Amino acid sequence: MIAARSNYVIALGDLAASGDLTLPVWRADSVLVPDAPAGQTDMSAGRLYGRAWRELRTSLPEPFPVPPSLATAYAMPELRRLLEVAMEEEEQEASLDGFVAGLENSFGPHALEPVAETMEPWEDVREVATELWARMRNLRDAGRNGVWARLIENSFAPIFAGTFDVVVGNPPWLGWNKMPANWRAAGETYWRRYGLWKPPPEDGQRSTRPQIGDIATLVYAEAVDRYCVRGGYVGLLVPRSLAIGDPGGRAFRQFRLQAAAEDVAEVGYGPRLHFRVLHSDDWGELNPFAPDATNKPIFLVSRTNEAHTFPVRTSRWLRSEPGAALGPSWSATRPLLREVKGQSYPVNRRIVTSAWSFRPDGRNVIEGGSNDWPFGKGLDTRGGNGIYFVHVLSAKPESRGRIEIVNDPEGGRDRRVKARQARVESALVYPVMRGEEVSRWVGEPDAHIIVPYEQQAMGEVVPGARLAAEFPEANRWLRAFRPILKDRKIIASLGWEMEGDDWCQVMGPLEFMDGRPLVVVREMARYPAAAVVLPRYDRRLGRTSPVLIDHKLVFCALETEDEAHYLAALVNCDAVQTLLSSFLNEVAVSPATLRRLPIPPYDQAHAATVSLVRAARGARDSAASGDERALAAAESVIDDLAPRVIEAGRPNLAA
Repeated sequence: MIAARSNYVIALGDLAASGDLTLPVWRADSVLVPDAPAGQTDMSAGRLYGRAWRELRTSLPEPFPVPPSLATAYAMPELRRLLEVAMEEEEQEASLDGFVAGLENSFGPHALEPVAETMEPWEDVREVATELWARMRNLRDAGRNGVWARLIENSFAPIFAGTFDVVVGNPPWLGWNKMPANWRAAGETYWRRYGLWKPPPEDGQRSTRPQIGDIATLVYAEAVDRYCVRGGYVGLLVPRSLAIGDPGGRAFRQFRLQAAAEDVAEVGYGPRLHFRVLHSDDWGELNPFAPDATNKPIFLVSRTNEAHTFPVRTSRWLRSEPGAALGPSWSATRPLLREVKGQSYPVNRRIVTSAWSFRPDGRNVIEGGSNDWPFGKGLDTRGGNGIYFVHVLSAKPESRGRIEIVNDPEGGRDRRVKARQARVESALVYPVMRGEEVSRWVGEPDAHIIVPYEQQAMGEVVPGARLAAEFPEANRWLRAFRPILKDRKIIASLGWEMEGDDWCQVMGPLEFMDGRPLVVVREMARYPAAAVVLPRYDRRLGRTSPVLIDHKLVFCALETEDEAHYLAALVNCDAVQTLLSSFLNEVAVSPATLRRLPIPPYDQAHAATVSLVRAARGARDSAASGDERALAAAESVIDDLAPRVIEAGRPNLAA
């Protein structure tokens, strides 16, 4: 703020010396502006009972009340001055008398320059202002006087700032869960009032749980509603997730600010306002804030009070030379950039709130859509990686089926976990696939995991009594870490009973990791290639074992190996990879992302499908053996066949 004020004065030049100035640069919360509280008729309000006031909430437990008639650009500086003078007076009675006298002189019925006609009687103004004085006086007497009077003046600035033809800025980027609890509690009303609390349902499904992310979303809504004239323009630098987050950005991509029907009774109707995105500049590939941050920004320009339509003109900005440093100004930076012009559409045009797919001018990108392939995320230890993930030290199991293992505390983030080495029953140890072990066509697990699940019943945790009786060493191993495992943060909807048998289990769909062929896709990847994973003989475990899948991978369980190769081929083909790159959030490749791909159901009677599966098997074998020439030949066949298979199967795709 100091820099902004200094630049303002510099820009004024000689005009800055012409007289007293009030620079319209404020330190204020532009989202949670002071508002009328819900409980103005609450008997506990004391002298505020039955009176009108605006409530300013801060980090303090008790809010500051301000008379509505004094919440104006004219009155707030004088109210602030009166409070500051009163706080300097040592005697409390003299402080109050001086404050009330000053208030009467400046704003009372007989003031020479009274406040414009007020809604509340003078007695109400005086009593609310006196309560404000009292709360500030208590802070002063507790040694917390600080700058509360100036904070109050700044906080009301958004109310009397008015509206503008153009609103431009770079709002704060901060995850909702990173905000203070008090702020989140107060801010929830605004998310709900704007209809941003939950993503809209798809295909008749019910709304999912709240997916609110960055507060920049809420700032954009406030700019459209509170600070921009109807028909004006809003241009803000915001996270790219507003355009491609799925489901996280879907509520914003309704381009309508309106409370959901179920929230109206609690938060009121709020606005009913459309806005249309006219242009998007995508700066994500430049990483302009590196090395301090790796945020992917876009600049969205919208017009308010206008229904949204597609396509959206979009410019994607790239460096002319890889690694070229950006200049200190736009004139120095522009020659270093290459602009790729194009248009953005919903990746699934039947679902207008789906992620935007960027289509460069003159380049063909296949249409997205939806499919019924049941992709899901792998297992999640809920912070227990340093306990569950182990190295097998034995070359093979002992005669009693036991192997020697040691955990890797560095594999987790809990500093309480210490390394432990012991012999356990190999039946509860499995190879586990992590993200870094998956490449195009091939996945090779390099670690093992010990979990209380039997191979023939992967969906059910082994009950505690049987775990102790049939797997005593594994039970002893897990119980050594029981206090830490019971202390994990568990999602409430799981319904785990941590005092029962649930303390040692892991989260995730293990029932689908029972030996069926799997297709895995990395959760974090610029080009999210797929690989087929099959059960394998593990010499150290002494058995053929299914491979468990970590939560840094997305996977799909299939009935046959041919079906798995078919699915992997269509994910890996050039046409689908190009489509993915047009709307992908490369740090969060989710099941929702993959459901946007136009991959038809498997049809083993279709000749092109048979050839595609044969080529995919060849690609897998060539990649595993390192035969690059054979791999290139197989991928060429796949890239030729895949678009034909997709187009032939489009009538059978899910709507």
